[in-house]
Amino acid sequence: MSAITVRKRVAANIKRCRQRGGLTQEQMAQQLGVSLRYVSMLEQNARNLSIESLNKIANCLNVDIAELVCDTKYLDHAKKSAAELGIELLRQFVKEAE
Repeated sequence: MSAITVRKRVAANIKRCRQRGGLTQEQMAQQLGVSLRYVSMLEQNARNLSIESLNKIANCLNVDIAELVCDTKYLDHAKKSAAELGIELLRQFVKEAE
């Protein structure tokens, strides 16, 4: 999958999550401490985002970061896989602590 395809998906997911949350671009910009133009560019696929930026955006939109990066068709599966991985890591940690 190309970087352009991933950026398009992230841009569409940011817009979808913002709209679902009832935020305008201006409100989102204020919450993030960025310009309205920046938010517009996020939703138009014009930005290459760092993990830190994705995390800030996810927190602003009150969504899991997976919702910003995953194809919506596979989101439930991605969340389930992440939860299963988390449980397995916790089991390993508990075993090591015993």
